[in-house]
Amino acid sequence: MSSYIIDLLEIGAFKYTQLKKLLKQDIVFPSYKVISQYRQEISLSQSVLFVTNPEGNSIGVSVPYFEILELTIQRHLLSFDSIVNNSQYPLSVRNADGLVGITDNTGFSLYVNTSPNSPFPFRAVCLIALKENHENVKFIMDTLVNPATKLIVEQGIAVENRHINVEIIRSIFDTKMAGLLDEAGGASCHLSTATGKEINSLEWARSGFPINRYITDANQLFHDINEDEIFALPSKKRCGITHHPTSEINILAASPLHAYLCVFRWYMLNIYHLDAGCKKWSPTCTKVQDSLKRIRSIIDAKCSIKIDVPSSQGGTSTTGNVARDCFRDKRFLQMRYFHY
Repeated sequence: MSSYIIDLLEIGAFKYTQLKKLLKQDIVFPSYKVISQYRQEISLSQSVLFVTNPEGNSIGVSVPYFEILELTIQRHLLSFDSIVNNSQYPLSVRNADGLVGITDNTGFSLYVNTSPNSPFPFRAVCLIALKENHENVKFIMDTLVNPATKLIVEQGIAVENRHINVEIIRSIFDTKMAGLLDEAGGASCHLSTATGKEINSLEWARSGFPINRYITDANQLFHDINEDEIFALPSKKRCGITHHPTSEINILAASPLHAYLCVFRWYMLNIYHLDAGCKKWSPTCTKVQDSLKRIRSIIDAKCSIKIDVPSSQGGTSTTGNVARDCFRDKRFLQMRYFHY
């Protein structure tokens, strides 16, 4: 990530050193020289990280949570490098009549975002972003994905359609996209009955990810609640189920949730302050606001990613606290892509 920030904002050694001090992670983060060497060596990885279910053991399987996060970060940041035609996902994102849309290389309009208030124009690594409902799921499966490639719900495969060639990787879908393709009824995670708070906990990352949910179980849970599709149980007992799953297939799909976005947004907030020369956290400072607009325009112009302002207040997956926990724990920063 540091390498990405340096490339994107053209930060030199001095500003990067100051950034490390501002983050109070001078010991953890690599030196500028190390990052420079890494930038020369790194190339787009073709490796795919799958979460498997060992035969005869479906309970207590340890899912490499942070390995999935680091791969997600790498793919997310590198996949939108369409400006120099290095993207694995050859799509261009353009604004049309004030709405954010997705257009393929031939100029064919794939999608127009009618909800411009969303912090991101579309979901990373997913081709298209729509609200999670049965009609949109059917549209994606029937229109964008050839029915013959139905194995998309079982494993990562290459899909070529309408001049789009994109490698869809099951293990790095976020919650929204996983729920959209897996048709799993809006559950927070299709592997576990864990809550979003538990999934974002470092304790869960240390102890491993208990696999105890299947789509068939979700269907049964829904029927047990109420046959009229009205939930009579509180949300905690529903374990994330919000509507009837449309699939009857057992699917393994690990959802990295929004933890990596928290880290990225929190990182960018510090970038804004560093650029503005302001060490106070308040995002309302005029200098910080000006810096935010300038840097956001650079990011949007270079990679079409719209970055929202992270919150410094308490919370779970959508604020800065989770990101701070990740940065503070040195044991979880010894990863190849997570902090580079």
